[in-house]
Amino acid sequence: MTRSLGELVDAGLIVRQSGSRISDEDLDPAGSVRVITADRGEPRWIDRLVEASRYRSAVHTEPGDVVFSTNPPRAIVDGTGGAIVASPSRILRPDSARAGIGPRALAATINRLRGNAEWKTWQIPRLPADQVERVEAALGAVDEHLSEIRKHEAAAADLVTSLIQGVAAGSVTLDEPDTEKKAG
Repeated sequence: MTRSLGELVDAGLIVRQSGSRISDEDLDPAGSVRVITADRGEPRWIDRLVEASRYRSAVHTEPGDVVFSTNPPRAIVDGTGGAIVASPSRILRPDSARAGIGPRALAATINRLRGNAEWKTWQIPRLPADQVERVEAALGAVDEHLSEIRKHEAAAADLVTSLIQGVAAGSVTLDEPDTEKKAG
């Protein structure tokens, strides 16, 4: 069974909150408040005093909030909370038990959408109540596995670069493999 995201929001099963327009001039790499978007980029930072004085109405994420954008549909789960979401990204805060879907499954559903349909029309599956937490745990394990794969992929890419640069600089040589068996 599926329902539209708009229905879930209208019923109060998922709370939707807007992101904040954050000026690039206010960003500070030494800041202590994360500024995130749904594009999976590295978080940016803002000083807590600047945030308090200029962005008083900014909503902070809570652990498990889904940060999403609409064009293209994209979502991430903020596992730690405490971040400000930069517009045009927005926040979805599911009541997992009542909504029949947890944050990881909601984000995964959004990430698999195609096209530019209005977010309110996105179809969200309803999981059996006794399966919501199990699905969340399984998706958490998948996320950890994918993170490890990305680390291995980055290490392999670094190895390729180092190999090519090392051989080009003359600091690395590759010998012919010894195909003859040595008599012993």
